[in-house]
Amino acid sequence: MAVIYLIYSVVVAISVEVFSLIQVLIFWWFLFLPKYKRFRLFFYIVAEPWIFFVVRFLLMTRLKVIGKKHIDNKRSSLYICNHQSWVDVPVLFKYTKAIGVSKKEVTRLPIVGVLIIYASPILVDRFDKSSRMGILKELIRNLKLGYSITLFPEGTRSRDGRILTSNNAAVRLCYKLNVPVVTSSIEGTRDILPRKRIYLKFFQRVVLKFNPPIYPKDFKDEEEFTEHCWNTVINTHKEILKEYFPKKFSIIYH
Repeated sequence: MAVIYLIYSVVVAISVEVFSLIQVLIFWWFLFLPKYKRFRLFFYIVAEPWIFFVVRFLLMTRLKVIGKKHIDNKRSSLYICNHQSWVDVPVLFKYTKAIGVSKKEVTRLPIVGVLIIYASPILVDRFDKSSRMGILKELIRNLKLGYSITLFPEGTRSRDGRILTSNNAAVRLCYKLNVPVVTSSIEGTRDILPRKRIYLKFFQRVVLKFNPPIYPKDFKDEEEFTEHCWNTVINTHKEILKEYFPKKFSIIYH
């Protein structure tokens, strides 16, 4: 079976590169647009077709999304989620349509990296401490301008499905700026492609759940707000596992 998945993965990789190249060539003029105008257009005319083609068509993902009503693109919010696979990124961004925070290295990916540049994410250089300070300033500027941000506070993908320690700097900023945080949890993307595995699996079940926005004004201090936000991510992940992946729940949260 692994051989079939490996052959299939090669087909997927080639298909993604070809489709991405077509988009790069068609939308070359994106680079001449102002950053925020480019970001808005990107989701509707570049990301939506790409995500459908890759996630739905090539990977044949059985995706269930709960709580879409809690997403409000007219409201400045911070969207946070646990992180299990690179597949999390297109799945989450399809619904939040918010400015992303991403590792700088992803822009070096062949062809796909150019599309990521088109999306105008906030890029983090993990090996440069001064870059991290610049990221915080960029987050503040975007949130004050009324834009929403999507990020994965763990900073890296979980190897075994367990939720890792989070970097809550952005959540603390939201408390200071009085910006709501919309927490979410995802499960199933790790089955498609976990860390260290070289082949993809298709027709996997993925469940993504968004929770109601959490407002800073409802908490007495920054620490209480921050802890509550991340605990909500953890508890939502447990709920998803209990209901949709009971065998995994007994392994991860035994």
